[in-house]
Amino acid sequence: MHVQILVLDFGSQYTQLIARRLREYGVYTEIVPYFESIESVRAKNPMGIILSGGPASVYEEGAYKPDSAIFALGIPILGICYGMQLIAQHFGGRVIKADAQEFGKAILEILEPQSCHFVEPKDCLSDARTILATSRTILREYSQQDFKTLCEILGDSQTMYAWGQGFEVCETQEWLDKQIKSYQQNGFGIWAIIDKKSGKIIGNVGLNNTTIHVHKTSHDQSQNVIEIGYLLRHDFWGKGYATECAHACMEYAFTILGLEKVYCFVKEDNLASIKVVQRLGMKKIDECIKSYKGKELKHFIFEAQRISYDLLDKTIFQHVVKLWEGSVRSTHHFLNEQDLLSIQREVKKALQSTQHVIIAKQKKTLLGFIGVEKNCIEMLFVSPLMFGQGIGKALIKESLNRFLKDYQIIRVDCNEQNPQALGFYQHLGFEIVGKSPKDSAGRDFPIVHLEVSTDKLSSILLCNTLNYAIIPACKQDLQAILALQHTTFIDEAKRVGKIDIEPLTQNIEGIVHEFKQKLFLKCVLENGKMIGSVRGYKKNDTAYIGKLFVDAAYRKKGIGRALVETLCAMLPAKRYEIFTSEKSFENIMLYQKLGFVEYKRESVQDIPVKAVFMEKFALDSSLTHASPLFQNVKQDSIVWMSHADKVESIPQGFVELAKSGNTHYCAIADYKCKIYALQFHPEVVHSECGGQMLRNFAVGICGADTSWNMRNFAQNEIVKLRQIVYGSGVRQCVNPAFKTIKEAFKEIGKAQVIKKLLKIWEDSVRATQEVSEEFITHRRKEIEKDYIAKAEEILICTTTEEWLGFIAVQKNEITLLFIVPQYFGKGIGKALLKETLNRHLYPFEKIKLNSRKQAISYYSKLGFYKAGEPFCVGNYREIMLTPMEVAREDLECALESLRDSLHFITFVEAFKHIGKAQAIERLVEIWEQGARVTHKDLSEDEIADMREEIREAVLESKILLIVQKNREWLGFIAVEKNEIAMLFVAPSAFKSGVGKALLQEAFTRYLGKYKVIKVASLEWALGFYQALGFAKTGEKPIPAGSAGAFSPELIPLNITSESLQKSLGLEAQDSNEGVREKVRCAWATDKDEAARKLYEDYHDNEWGVPLHEDKKLFEFLLLEGFQAGLSWITILKKREHFRAAFDDFDYHKIITYDESKIESLMQHKGIIRNRAKIEAAIINAKAFMAVQREFRSFDKYIWGFVNHKPIINTFESIADLPSSTPLSDTIAKDLKKRGFKFVGTTIVYAFMQAVGIVNDHLTSCFKRNSSLGMQCDKVLDFSQGTDAKSANLTKNPKNLHSHTANTRIVDSQHTESSDTKGQSHLESSADSGSAVSRDYQEQDNIEAEAVEMRKGGFQGGGEGSLLDINDQADNAESALYRSNATLSKVLCAVSGGVDSSVVAALLYRAIGENLIPVFVDTGLLRKGEREAVEKMFKENLKVPLITADASALFLSRLKGVIEPEKKRKIIGETFIEVFEKEAKKHNTKGEIKFLAQGTLYPDVIESVSVKGPSKTIKSHHNVGGLPEWMKFELIEPLRELFKDEVRALGRELGMPESMLMRHPFPGPGLAIRIMGEVNKADLDLLREADSIFIDELHKQGYYDKVWQAFCVLLNVRSVGVMGDNRTYDNTICVRAVEAIDGMTATFAHLPHDFLEGVSNRIINEVEGINRVVYDITSKPPGTIEWE
Repeated sequence: MHVQILVLDFGSQYTQLIARRLREYGVYTEIVPYFESIESVRAKNPMGIILSGGPASVYEEGAYKPDSAIFALGIPILGICYGMQLIAQHFGGRVIKADAQEFGKAILEILEPQSCHFVEPKDCLSDARTILATSRTILREYSQQDFKTLCEILGDSQTMYAWGQGFEVCETQEWLDKQIKSYQQNGFGIWAIIDKKSGKIIGNVGLNNTTIHVHKTSHDQSQNVIEIGYLLRHDFWGKGYATECAHACMEYAFTILGLEKVYCFVKEDNLASIKVVQRLGMKKIDECIKSYKGKELKHFIFEAQRISYDLLDKTIFQHVVKLWEGSVRSTHHFLNEQDLLSIQREVKKALQSTQHVIIAKQKKTLLGFIGVEKNCIEMLFVSPLMFGQGIGKALIKESLNRFLKDYQIIRVDCNEQNPQALGFYQHLGFEIVGKSPKDSAGRDFPIVHLEVSTDKLSSILLCNTLNYAIIPACKQDLQAILALQHTTFIDEAKRVGKIDIEPLTQNIEGIVHEFKQKLFLKCVLENGKMIGSVRGYKKNDTAYIGKLFVDAAYRKKGIGRALVETLCAMLPAKRYEIFTSEKSFENIMLYQKLGFVEYKRESVQDIPVKAVFMEKFALDSSLTHASPLFQNVKQDSIVWMSHADKVESIPQGFVELAKSGNTHYCAIADYKCKIYALQFHPEVVHSECGGQMLRNFAVGICGADTSWNMRNFAQNEIVKLRQIVYGSGVRQCVNPAFKTIKEAFKEIGKAQVIKKLLKIWEDSVRATQEVSEEFITHRRKEIEKDYIAKAEEILICTTTEEWLGFIAVQKNEITLLFIVPQYFGKGIGKALLKETLNRHLYPFEKIKLNSRKQAISYYSKLGFYKAGEPFCVGNYREIMLTPMEVAREDLECALESLRDSLHFITFVEAFKHIGKAQAIERLVEIWEQGARVTHKDLSEDEIADMREEIREAVLESKILLIVQKNREWLGFIAVEKNEIAMLFVAPSAFKSGVGKALLQEAFTRYLGKYKVIKVASLEWALGFYQALGFAKTGEKPIPAGSAGAFSPELIPLNITSESLQKSLGLEAQDSNEGVREKVRCAWATDKDEAARKLYEDYHDNEWGVPLHEDKKLFEFLLLEGFQAGLSWITILKKREHFRAAFDDFDYHKIITYDESKIESLMQHKGIIRNRAKIEAAIINAKAFMAVQREFRSFDKYIWGFVNHKPIINTFESIADLPSSTPLSDTIAKDLKKRGFKFVGTTIVYAFMQAVGIVNDHLTSCFKRNSSLGMQCDKVLDFSQGTDAKSANLTKNPKNLHSHTANTRIVDSQHTESSDTKGQSHLESSADSGSAVSRDYQEQDNIEAEAVEMRKGGFQGGGEGSLLDINDQADNAESALYRSNATLSKVLCAVSGGVDSSVVAALLYRAIGENLIPVFVDTGLLRKGEREAVEKMFKENLKVPLITADASALFLSRLKGVIEPEKKRKIIGETFIEVFEKEAKKHNTKGEIKFLAQGTLYPDVIESVSVKGPSKTIKSHHNVGGLPEWMKFELIEPLRELFKDEVRALGRELGMPESMLMRHPFPGPGLAIRIMGEVNKADLDLLREADSIFIDELHKQGYYDKVWQAFCVLLNVRSVGVMGDNRTYDNTICVRAVEAIDGMTATFAHLPHDFLEGVSNRIINEVEGINRVVYDITSKPPGTIEWE
């Protein structure tokens, strides 16, 4: 998601609170260190920047400073505390040490405008005359002072695109002089548009004298007219400014200048401007040509005439009657001529007798009329030519203003047979109050009686919404409101769970009573359907708003916002208060966006959950108008100070906005530079209106988007976790289905289908190229009219939840192919192409399309070639397309490489991954799904019988292969010697090549060595086999009895091996061995047999295979350093000697080598005895570990240079291999900077080859294809300019050596080639990348399979079932392959608290069964904690939890330890140690690399610096990374969240409230709640007391009302009296706090009698305690926990 606000962190404890507060308002915010490079900041392109607080002083030497270029970016900047002082000093102000530190609350005095000198910038307002103003702008005359700004606007080619190019300086001066002259001569001209918010000129608009030639008559008419002209800066397009300002000019022309007509000239392709003039009600009357710099530009002429309202007079009486007749004939089709004549006589009488008749006309043209008698609308008719132009609504509005406003109720009668009129009135709020069977003259025309309150009608007439109206509810609406209210409560109860809605339910009597006291508003659609309601009342200076309900189908459409805003407008007050359930998170977020700020939470009668009370203040005398930063901020609000320095003088250009008692400069601003600064911390909850200030900055000043929510976080984090665990090559699983456009029409209707297709087109275009709104608007019409409408067929790719893309075809031409941007690179384009081939394009020999330049490379790789010269299309802007075509067979062959995304595993491998029983059930399920689709007449009994036969057949199979894609099993094949025993494909994979792929793989592995291949086919599958060349043998069909209920008979077929091999597109193979001859790279040989064997083993098993294990990477780094100047065979021969001499390449040991060790190595005859290289190895080990500390692993560092994807080169001969590349040079330079030795560019390139960063296997080498296949999910292709070679690889089936063969794979997100942008459709893009998607677990399968294939598979055994084969330890070869894969399981530290549970849920969503949650019983848990945790995970997450009991170990290590920090460290290190031991039990194959834990931001910031240089408050459990000896990498997905946000995330993940609302519990457990040494006796004492406290909180209903509650055992003993005895026992401290995020907290104000009851129970029930105290310390200054 695009960063809206970027926070530069200078080390404040509160930095993350800034992001958190903005996230509350839906603003996506990122935090980066203060030293973030300006290039990185520009790349993020934020809407605004915030400089955080920090612990340093800006005037100290070495003070933290950002890149000063941020102040030149032209975006708003806000400094907080240290950030303000930095701004002040940077711009020339003075910062000094304050006389007294200021920590705590202060009163903010916001200065009035005159005090703070807040004025509009002079350079923009100038001294020129202001003409008029709109809601957002001021229109004033230009002056010569504006010349520079005008040059920027008129000189911008994008702004001036309609003219073809921007103005030259001399042209701008000429234009400006012309306008100033026009002001003097005419009193009008083109005026400057000033944006009220920024004070900047954003364009111009006004009236201009011009001459036009109208071609309406036989001869041209030339006339002088007044035209409206406007021009907006391109960054203000699409925001309604043009309509707003042009409408103001039109009103000025009609009302001030008294003009009857105004005109507008619009260039024919300027669709946006055409829409503007149409919104203004202007009509196209002609066309004309305007010339500019020799170009003739065609323009449309639009005209608007002033509408006037007059009372009826006799001179136009007949014209009014004629208008009535025309209107009635157009709408009253049920009337005959006799009826018309009769009614016409009545209308004439009515016109003469009606009290008031208002006529609307443009000059002499009548538009409509309305007749009003008292409070009744007697008649309302509009000329048919003006239907839909708002004339009827305007007439009612005019009559309301003139005659009806003094009445409470307005009535109208309408003919029931005139539905258009009836709908018109109902949309205006009129409601049916009665019916009459006849009209007033006794005719059989049923009449409907309607009425509306004047207030309601006024509200609707002022409402700008098009699809709904918000109006006061009436008594008849109460039943509908009750129903809406009840439905909403039910939805809420379902969402949050366990809420009793009975107390919330009102009866009709209750709501009627409330209706009498409050104003009810309702939101209705045009058809009268109520979709929302809200109610409120005013008392003194406060308006109280409540019970906002919106129909679930219409939520998130702005209805709630509109209801609240309208109610606030109708209840004007100084203060507004609203409350909602604390469970109604969407409501809370809505109210925050409307400017409401939470001020308390408490229980409300009849509501079973806490209510959140929120308030906002109107802009009256108690508020400031001085600055946009303080909008809706009340005067004298409380703010939180935390500073020891102060700004003594502010820089020139800055103004003072606010002050406090001790701080003169509390807030300052430079409006011209858009820089603001606050000395206090608005981000903490103690700052009363701080959230509003941050919102004002982000949304009001920066214009940030507010659509971010916790669901976005969850989705992004799941993707990140998959990338961390599986590597960056992992893609989301997509299992698409396909539907035709006709099928879509039936489902959702034609209009919705067209809308969704155009949305996919638009999103794709916007994602792949920079285009203007005008282009989108114009081209959208062309796409709909010329492509979608004319397509013979459109195929849509979908999942159950969304549309992924579509393809359109016309005969043998593909006319459209578009993909949703988030599915770029996921094979959707190829899948659409393949499906279209199967459905529509198969009859044609050639397939054609027209491609944009950016997509030519993509289509070339699919075999398309240029078939003609490029040509241009598009009426708005020329779009260059290149004709391309391809033979159908070649395209089929190229698309068949989709098979590379299929993964094949053996039956045994399936057992290892998911278990024997589950594997069998999956296979039987594939069979059953297929059977139900292909044999719909089978009964359930027949299915059940056959299911058992298939299960037995599967169990008896000796050779069985399973095909997967994106971890989904698609089919399987069983082979017995030379016979295909079973071949079944899941219905979802029918006709997708899966069956053929299974045959290819089975042939490659097992069947190729036989001369004849046999199969017994079902009747319906004959076509499949016969298409491959199988023929009937002539043998008698197999009887049905032996085949089950599938078919009357199975038909024997066979084919020669050579024929099948050819039809499957496989190369010839050695029939004696069943495997292909290995052709190696030319360098992998030697005359000496021993050397040749070393070379071959290294080539076959290591060279080019990606390595990710740090130890292996260091091994090759060391060996390559020693190889410098020598041959590689020399190193290979001495490799094992090196291993022994350098302690198995253990860099932890190598860094300890001293001079004696170096001397020892110099005497070692088995290695290269070069002192410089030996010393370099020691230096490199130290540098290696430094890189590990910085990047967490050397693997992440070194592979980061290629985005964690291997570079695949396509060299044909050894002479083509380079000795170095620009990339190796870059890496070498970076390594040298880090202190590495012997890392020249040549050595580094050799290292890259050795560890697989580059794959330089020659195109003829067998390893090229197999290694590509094994790593195809991580391939990144940098080999540009070799398309022809790679295309041959793709098209030539002879290059597909095995199932692991793969062709060049281009990832659209990473490739550097020119076709990375714009590859999603024919015009601008195509779905880039292959359909490859493989996780590393599946990769293990393939690697093991590759080993098995080289061994000849299992068929050599020949005895017993595969089920009888025991799992054996990996041999050296398979272990080698597994060691090269990124391991894919995560050990999750589970405490049972909210944080670790949410982490487990998030990880489970991301990686499924690859999560291993482990719960460590430290012996430091609460009473019954272990049992509760185990039950919770079993019942809620359905994840098998592993419990490790290490209580004895923890207590033994804590014995005698008193210091809190030491306790924490011991617990943390022991915790990790236990985890490592536990991991080994579940990590026999090294698949666990990661440890996940639920660290939150409050833990982190108190312990370590997050982004900037913060101070340590206390250490937290494992915060700051793991010990060096730990073998895990740490995953902390919640590291930058707060507790309440974690709970919100848990809700998005579907976790139950019971799990989410548990109180926080620290990682070190009760150890940090015992002040002193931790021992079992004290733990038992504390557990009992703590259990009583928590039990009482639950009983009395306080548990959910406090943030955290617990007991602390103090190292204090005191004297007490119990009975007649003296006691000397322990003291328990009871602690309960209220908080929102845990960063700040206040003690909970629990009732004294409750505390007394807790104290009595603890002292009476827990022996050894005689005193209980209650902690009333807030955070800050204290912390929540005591240690």
